[in-house]
Amino acid sequence: MRNLLRFLILALAVSATAQTPAPVTPAGSATGPDDPIKKIIRTHHIRPQDVIAVLTAKQQPVTTATVNQVRTDVQLGASSGSSQTSSIIEKPGIADLLSIAIDRGAITKTSSGTGVTLSTTPYAVITGFGAADTPDLYDREVFARNLSISGTFSSSTATSGDFSSFTSGELKYVVLGNRSPRDGKLIDGVRAELADVFLKADDRFFTSCTLTDKPPVSNAIDDINKDLAGETDLTPERVHAIIDRRIASLSPDRVELQACSTALSASNQAMGGALDLLSTATRNYLANNPRQLSIATLYVRDKTLSDYYSAKVLFAYDLNQWTASLNGAVDWNRNHMTAGGVRLRTVRDYSVEAGANTKTMTNGKMDYSFSAKWSRDKDASSKSVILGEAKANIHVNTVLRLPVGVSFSNRETQTVRKGWQLNIGLSALLDDILSPPKKS
Repeated sequence: MRNLLRFLILALAVSATAQTPAPVTPAGSATGPDDPIKKIIRTHHIRPQDVIAVLTAKQQPVTTATVNQVRTDVQLGASSGSSQTSSIIEKPGIADLLSIAIDRGAITKTSSGTGVTLSTTPYAVITGFGAADTPDLYDREVFARNLSISGTFSSSTATSGDFSSFTSGELKYVVLGNRSPRDGKLIDGVRAELADVFLKADDRFFTSCTLTDKPPVSNAIDDINKDLAGETDLTPERVHAIIDRRIASLSPDRVELQACSTALSASNQAMGGALDLLSTATRNYLANNPRQLSIATLYVRDKTLSDYYSAKVLFAYDLNQWTASLNGAVDWNRNHMTAGGVRLRTVRDYSVEAGANTKTMTNGKMDYSFSAKWSRDKDASSKSVILGEAKANIHVNTVLRLPVGVSFSNRETQTVRKGWQLNIGLSALLDDILSPPKKS
């Protein structure tokens, strides 16, 4: 109904200033799957509740980007157990469809140069990397959406661009607290807040605009809906023709028409302001779902000693302004001897990672993390190794992030560098580019 009123008011405004009514061409009517014209074609009728659904669905991509903008739980770079890692702690979150990250200045000694990490999920494959993505499908595919598969490839020189060398691979499963913007509970929560704003805006519009309740405008609205209901093959051109034909003879009062135009503009502004609620709604959702738990297994190539496996448990808990993380890992060697004939123990080492990550600051443009890792290398030394890291994550936009960190190790082992290390990278969460979640 409200979209139809928009067309009527625009057309009536033209009729009031010209002898011959001009065709109605609503802005944006030819674009977008949830365009008002296409909605009319699909339903052959317009109701206020349909308009709210359309407006909410049209804001969906912005909602998704906003959710991902404030998320700090997604592991985009190489796992903390990887030889190419530039982070000493791993986050429990995963990308829904695809992410890519470049790490430079790895903490470990077993690699040098630049590493590229690609992460995806079986859900991405099922949906054709988002082409068939819907909330209903997301709800059904529990295993596929919670399992992440990632691989890290390295290059000895950043300029050669040769990333054919596989250095590590990881399987991660989110047991609890997947923060995906495709989560139906999150979508419903954000929609509820937006719908409340939309309903109030519609109420104010109908209160201020009395023109649509009186003949002959009200009769024209009824006639247009009857015409739409009687059509079997609607096209955008046919919808425009129906509206033009029914309003051609209308000559509304200029004062009443101006009041409706003003009310419509105010209503649109109120709905546009609803986007400011998205960050707040997202933060409220995350606060009500504070726990995250993931398990992971990792395979790492190591030419120095032996390729090895790792099993990890990743836990995070959201506090008011911080997210606290605590991880535990055990590594074991694939081989029992090095290439030089030195015998190795089965258990390579075990470690504990702890960290704190701020929520996004400066309107989602920045977050900071502080982390520490304790490990004991069973083969190289019985002494403990402690690493610390401070990192700033710059959110260039809703897709790109630029992590810059400084790390320090108290001692050197076969695999860890001693002293200070500068670590930089560039990561991209490509979920929003591939496919914003669609309305089911």
